[in-house]
Amino acid sequence: MNLDAIKKELAELLELRESELQADVLLHPLSNWDSLTKVTLLGVLNDQLGFALSPALLDEVETIGELFDAIQADAAHVRVGEPS
Repeated sequence: MNLDAIKKELAELLELRESELQADVLLHPLSNWDSLTKVTLLGVLNDQLGFALSPALLDEVETIGELFDAIQADAAHVRVGEPS
């Protein structure tokens, strides 16, 4: 998985510089962390990485770091669970 690509997409969605996306940054206070951004992010993950992250998970994560951890965990689960 390419977290740099996800970080770049997220920075664009949130209208921030990639350097501002530190692990401890809270998502909810960001003005662009809204339902449209979440739906768009889900689409990017599906299109670029081939997996669907739970929409409810995006409501649960509080920081950028938690978001990336959730994405990595979900992607790992999909790879492990894929039929061979």
